Amino acid sequence: MARRGTLRVSALVALALAVAGCTPNPPGAPTMLAPAFADPTDHVDLTGMSFSLAPFAGVPGNAGDQLMNKIAETAKREGLTVVLRPGAPARYRLVGSLTAIGNDTATTVVYTYQVFDASGREVHRFTSQESSEDGTSGDPWAAVSDDTVTIIAERTVAALKAWLARGIG
Repeated sequence: MARRGTLRVSALVALALAVAGCTPNPPGAPTMLAPAFADPTDHVDLTGMSFSLAPFAGVPGNAGDQLMNKIAETAKREGLTVVLRPGAPARYRLVGSLTAIGNDTATTVVYTYQVFDASGREVHRFTSQESSEDGTSGDPWAAVSDDTVTIIAERTVAALKAWLARGIG
């Protein structure tokens, strides 16, 4: 029974990743299926690197707010400026789409982020996933733990910093 559930989650995760990759990628906007992480010894000049966060698609209100706050908190700690006020100026806008997929033994959150420059042009995109040990028999978002949200926020900021470290930003 658990094997069938694992196969079902694996199939759903593969489907979600495939669908996330179906959006056309404009020239110059690389796609990453897993975030690359910056070497912690690398120095990245983050002067003027500000990001506004758009409300995340696919996430219930409270979970979306929690994730936005965790990303802002992590970004600040890592030297990035995150603007949470709608319409406030920022160099980049981060738009995310997340899906929670659950079964009896685990819940997996698949997430895709797009980074747009101030002119509205997509300049970067990355996709990844994070699993939680908590299973669910109902709403998969109810089984997403605070630790999982924290990990997603940390990996999101690490992926943004890695992208900036490559000199693309």
